[in-house]
Amino acid sequence: MDAVREARFGRTSRIAARATGAPIAAFCVLDGDRCTVLEAIGVSVTDDIGESDPRFAAMVRATVEAGAPLSSPNGDSLPALAGLPALPGHALGSWLAAPFNVGAGMRGCVVVAHRVPHQWSDEELEIVVDIARAAAQAYGNVSELSARQEMERSLLASEQRYLDLLDGTTEIVISIDGADRLHYANQAGRDALGVTAAEVVGRPVADFVPAERLTAFMAALAQARATGDAFGVDTILRHLTGRRVVVAGNLWRRGEGGGDVAVEMVFRDISSEQSIRAERERLVATLQATTDVVAVMDVNGLVSWLNDAGRRLIGRAGIQEVVEFPLELLHPKWAWEHAMRESIPQAIKAGVWTGESALRDSLGNEIPVSQVIIAHESARGGVWFLSTIMRDISAMKELDRMKSDFVATVSHELRTPLTSIRGALGLVQGGAAGVVPPKVHDLLGIAVANTERLTRLVNDLLDLNKLEAGAFELHLVPLDPRELIESTVRALAPVFAATSLTVDVRVTATAQLRADRDRLQQVLTNLLSNATKYSPAGGRIAVRVGDVAAAVRIEVEDHGPGIAPADVGRLFQRFQQVGAAVSRKPGTGLGLAIARSLVELHGGRIGVESAPGVCTVFWVELPATRGTPTSVAAVPAVP
Repeated sequence: MDAVREARFGRTSRIAARATGAPIAAFCVLDGDRCTVLEAIGVSVTDDIGESDPRFAAMVRATVEAGAPLSSPNGDSLPALAGLPALPGHALGSWLAAPFNVGAGMRGCVVVAHRVPHQWSDEELEIVVDIARAAAQAYGNVSELSARQEMERSLLASEQRYLDLLDGTTEIVISIDGADRLHYANQAGRDALGVTAAEVVGRPVADFVPAERLTAFMAALAQARATGDAFGVDTILRHLTGRRVVVAGNLWRRGEGGGDVAVEMVFRDISSEQSIRAERERLVATLQATTDVVAVMDVNGLVSWLNDAGRRLIGRAGIQEVVEFPLELLHPKWAWEHAMRESIPQAIKAGVWTGESALRDSLGNEIPVSQVIIAHESARGGVWFLSTIMRDISAMKELDRMKSDFVATVSHELRTPLTSIRGALGLVQGGAAGVVPPKVHDLLGIAVANTERLTRLVNDLLDLNKLEAGAFELHLVPLDPRELIESTVRALAPVFAATSLTVDVRVTATAQLRADRDRLQQVLTNLLSNATKYSPAGGRIAVRVGDVAAAVRIEVEDHGPGIAPADVGRLFQRFQQVGAAVSRKPGTGLGLAIARSLVELHGGRIGVESAPGVCTVFWVELPATRGTPTSVAAVPAVP
């Protein structure tokens, strides 16, 4: 309707009025129940004249519904107008109306009128009918043009939305015309080629495909044009700066077949994927080349990948894929049980586990290995999978055995003469060979002390050798944890007093132990001695004993310099003293190694938790036996 108004149909009214000499003329359209006066002379232009002049509206409606010209020389001859009031001061004395029908439901009429009665001639009737026909044709043209313009605007808006959508995607979208020149490229495509939107059209394909790839690419274009089917292709696009983008995607023709039809292309940039794939292939090649066994598994011990060294071990050499087999096939029973009970749960909890285990080859032979298990977290939380590396330490174990044999032999050979030397020195010091001058007596005292220290070292070496050889025998008896702690602390009271240390003992354990008293006291003495060495003068040592699950846990806490996380793993190895050299105290470095072996021989565990500069807690967990409960009480502090 707006387009009709914009077409200036007021000329229709003026032409009709001038041709007939009528002072009133109007161009009217029926739109449903509404009678709209689009243009007029002598009456108001309104969207619904029926509201202000129902008599005029009824005249228009009657003419349109009759489908033929109607006229009234006195304004009252039409039955449809009977009883309808006219607009005050605007009553029509006579009128002539000719209908028109544009189609698609649009109907109307051209009206001419006088305020006084008028006898309409045939010539006037013919003129109004011709004007109505011409107006109908013009109205139809305007409506069609308006609809076409609206459609064009809609198509342009739709095309723009489509282009905006293409520019928003990360896929590379390119159109090539029949002359193998670029017709369109979306934003991702323009970025890949290094051109602006204005520079795309007309650029030859050869500008953007490397010479070594051009022949294959042109063959793909020809095949897409010939078959009409989507054709997959991997190629390289070349940026104007020379940078290359590796892409993969599809080509297909647009329109009918033939040599010069357009081709659409949608590519995905796979440059980073290829880089990642190449890096992964290099990593896999490295893992395949190593003699270490490398495996990937889930948290339940189900192996999904195994390198060549692992495949050879279990007799599956040459089989490229190992599809989900249980970890139990790689380990002897005890090692598998330890992995499921200790190693894997600790790796999941802490992120990594390191220690020793064993593999079982296809012949059933047991191979000692050092092992690392790493837990890999999922982006959504929790552990996604585990990877493990295992190295054969058979040669190292054999070397250790030979060294242990040597140490045992030397220790045995040393102990007898040391005992004799100690005895002789004691006799001389005691005056058996005569009076000893004071200075000589002091020198003998130094010699005796060092002989005893060397004897303790020899005894430690022999004990450790027996423990590692499995030849150490425990004498298990029922033990009350509270009484064991009390007696050990009392025995070391002079040592604590020498450095003004206070020892707080708290026993809450209700379970009892079945253990070798002397050996367990040896472990506790070592832990308390270490705490004494590293505690500042006047400091405090805490000893706590409590129940944990089916075990008794003993903790010794000191407030010394602490242990760096990197040193914890070496702490229980032989001849190890960790930390800066200035903070090391006299000792052989065997005490904790022996303590660990003794605890493990009891079926227990030993460990350490340290916050450098704050405190260090050594702990021991031993299997508990239920007996007569001990009283839950705190042992008085040792001053």
